[in-house]
Amino acid sequence: AKGGGGGAKVSAMVELCDYCRENELEPSDLFRNKPGKCKSCGTKLKGAAAAAAAAAPPPEPSGPSRDGGGTGGSARKGPPVELDLWGAQGGELKAPSAELKDKWEGGKAAAEAGDLAAALELLGEAIALGCKLDTGAVIGDGDEERERGLVLAAALSPEDQARLYANRGAVLLAAGKRLQAANDGRVAAEVCPEWWRAHWIRGQAGLQGLQGKAPSSFNAGKAEAAGGHLKAALACPSLPPAQRPEVEAQAEEARSLLMALNPTCSPS
Repeated sequence: AKGGGGGAKVSAMVELCDYCRENELEPSDLFRNKPGKCKSCGTKLKGAAAAAAAAAPPPEPSGPSRDGGGTGGSARKGPPVELDLWGAQGGELKAPSAELKDKWEGGKAAAEAGDLAAALELLGEAIALGCKLDTGAVIGDGDEERERGLVLAAALSPEDQARLYANRGAVLLAAGKRLQAANDGRVAAEVCPEWWRAHWIRGQAGLQGLQGKAPSSFNAGKAEAAGGHLKAALACPSLPPAQRPEVEAQAEEARSLLMALNPTCSPS
């Protein structure tokens, strides 16, 4: 029995794309029964990961998931999520390729229809087409990207890479995958610190993780960090005026949580 359990764990590990494996992201029930797809983000597997996934036994049926119902159609549905298109270049919206454009627009349409699994799959494929992470690359002494340990060589501009990662992060938030969402927000913020949604996602993920938590210095620190991310979103010129009141209210929520979770401020 012990050997069988170990095999299942190995199977779950190999059925992840390189990005999700390197960032130690957990499999999602949204993609549990998707052959040839990353079990965390839904991206099509390639190379050794694809071969390992093809050789792995089929997944066992599972019960209801926290992502919504079982593993069938109900798990795919969620609240509609509004996403961004690529940015304006020369006054026009311009994607670098027809394939990437189709993936991005398809992911946006699926998210706004509440089909979270399809949105994550398409956005993951768009990220694979438009973005390339190389955390080991060195591109020159004193370069800011080297200093933060993140290098991107991609078809998309840094601004559009940030939009794409933040889009997927917003869908992950709606799917209840706050840790994965926070990671996408972190990448987006490192690629383009001026993109407001990157910081907003990190703040929202932090707030979600604090619901129902008891006062402690650790939880108070988490609330302070969430507030810091939301303040960073408010400071971004890219924040649409229509979104500002909502983000301001969330920053105030983080401040209130900080006071409630701080052991020195909470009533005994």
